[in-house]
Amino acid sequence: MFTMITADRMILKCFITLLLFVLITGTVTAETPQTLKAKINSNLDNNTPVFVYFYSDKCHFCQEQSPIVNILEESYSDNIAFIYVNLDENPLSGLDFNVRGVPISLLITGRDATQQFVYQEFRGLTNSTVLSNGIEQVVANISIPSETIIQTQDKNSGTIILTLIIILIVIAAFLLYVVRH
Repeated sequence: MFTMITADRMILKCFITLLLFVLITGTVTAETPQTLKAKINSNLDNNTPVFVYFYSDKCHFCQEQSPIVNILEESYSDNIAFIYVNLDENPLSGLDFNVRGVPISLLITGRDATQQFVYQEFRGLTNSTVLSNGIEQVVANISIPSETIIQTQDKNSGTIILTLIIILIVIAAFLLYVVRH
């Protein structure tokens, strides 16, 4: 009746292996632009300004900037939500903010009438005094109860992208089978 050639069997085995891995592990750590926006919006909805730090592990200036941002987080985490975005792992996350180079930090304080983020941008290696001054201005203008600060880590942030990839793999496997038969 139905016989598959070796290449079709190999494709089917690869697809099943990938599908089982995804179903068993259930872990996806990709930071999608939509997830980043959701994290920012969630904090802003609770009157918590957000400091987003885009960086790369391969960037020399980021290696100098990261300890500065870590110290700022220790000092201001009661009033500002800090989100770290590694563009090596999540290259699409900076698209909505026109991130073309790292390090870059955004101090997001709200949304305008068109729901676009209102933020102060710090491009390149920025010293702690400049960053602290920006944060101090935000903290002085916004009083935030510490209990309203939301955790910004989401382990299921790439579920939609993963689902789309699986659908594309299924379609590709089906088309390959149809073409060969």
